[in-house]
Amino acid sequence: MKEWIKNRKELLSKISNKKERKYVEFLLGVAEETLNFSQPSSFLSNNIKIEKNSLIYKKNKITFDKNANFCLISFGKAAETMANWFIVNSPYFFNQILVSSPDETSDKIKEMSNCHFFKGGHPIPNDESINSAKKAIKILSKLKQEDVCFFLISGGGSSLFELPIIKMNSYVKLMKLLLSSGATIHEINTIRKHFSQIKGGKIVNYTSANIYSFIISDVPGNDPTNIASGPTVMDTTTWEDCKRIIRKYKIEKRLPKEAKEILQNRQKQKKHETPKNKEKFNKVNNILIGSNQIVIDHLKEKILKQNDIKGKIISYNIEGEAAKVGKWLAKKYVKKYPQERAFLWGGETTVKLPKETANIGKGGRNQELALSFALKIRNNKKAYLIEFGTDGIDGNSDAAGAIVGPFTIDSKLRKKQAKESLKKHDTNSFFHKHKGEIITGYTGTNVMDIGILIIPED
Repeated sequence: MKEWIKNRKELLSKISNKKERKYVEFLLGVAEETLNFSQPSSFLSNNIKIEKNSLIYKKNKITFDKNANFCLISFGKAAETMANWFIVNSPYFFNQILVSSPDETSDKIKEMSNCHFFKGGHPIPNDESINSAKKAIKILSKLKQEDVCFFLISGGGSSLFELPIIKMNSYVKLMKLLLSSGATIHEINTIRKHFSQIKGGKIVNYTSANIYSFIISDVPGNDPTNIASGPTVMDTTTWEDCKRIIRKYKIEKRLPKEAKEILQNRQKQKKHETPKNKEKFNKVNNILIGSNQIVIDHLKEKILKQNDIKGKIISYNIEGEAAKVGKWLAKKYVKKYPQERAFLWGGETTVKLPKETANIGKGGRNQELALSFALKIRNNKKAYLIEFGTDGIDGNSDAAGAIVGPFTIDSKLRKKQAKESLKKHDTNSFFHKHKGEIITGYTGTNVMDIGILIIPED
């Protein structure tokens, strides 16, 4: 089993109390198990079997035309690891392979003459994100009716693989406004789908081939229309939904000119509406192979039962402002229990940034949740929490998240520093200084955020 947490020794070095060390080690172990179990190779191996001219998934067998050509298009934070699994385990020769990932690729993929690799941008697309989408359209447009394209889709695909309907600088401004507005991932992706040439099911417009999308979810509820903004899924949202979201978060006046023009022009909206015709999707199969829920259920069954800890799943879809959620967790679940209790959850909280971002520090939603929890319990209550993003990156920091306990806020000075860090959205600076950040680097997967709270017996 791979060890993901690079600063494990540093995290443990500050804890001298044996009981506290026990709980911190336990939570770090749960995090390691989470990241190993949620690897794409694990999800794919558990769900898919590939044979000559056929594919079996979840007891369904699909037989392919013997004359079919195959291509592979993989994008998202798990793009490279998913593509590697298919390349190793598939008996097919892929005429074309495309990978758009936030990380550098392996030499193995680079050396393949039929592979096109792009290092896309996240959470804002870059030129490589655009180039990957343009190349994919070229590949798809050359496929015939009997041909097959496997799409390997994971979280982060909304920005890593993109082709906007407006100029890049306008699109970047639009995305930055949305990402700092406090809008939910569903709301952000609704707008992404409409301002894209390939999302919201639009990519099916470019091919007549058979499409099989294998999807790892990073969104609450595992709605495939929301994962990577649903490139191969029929969409139900409209331009009216986009207008409602923009009004809700009061960002109309700050929109780039191009975006405003489309939102005011019904003809342009009609041209760029997401496809609603079911027949367009007759040859499309969208298959969910991995999710936050699958991982959390596994943790409860394997880790908690093996350690004889009574556990409860709070939610698979925790949402809301990160700092408020942290306080709520402390208030609701930190109590006296007759035996050890553990609480698990998944989801994706949000951080609402001020309009002026010049003084914003380093941090992310997971570290904000953890620090607000620590401030609530301080050193008065015995409770230990770890909160991290399974992709290994939290916000604009290099950390995946943080681990906290009674040792986090153990003085008036720490309390003051923590409050200041939350106010400035600079939580990573606090955790970096006081050894609470979780460092993993890119993990090659993304099933949203995971949180575990453990409370010793009273």
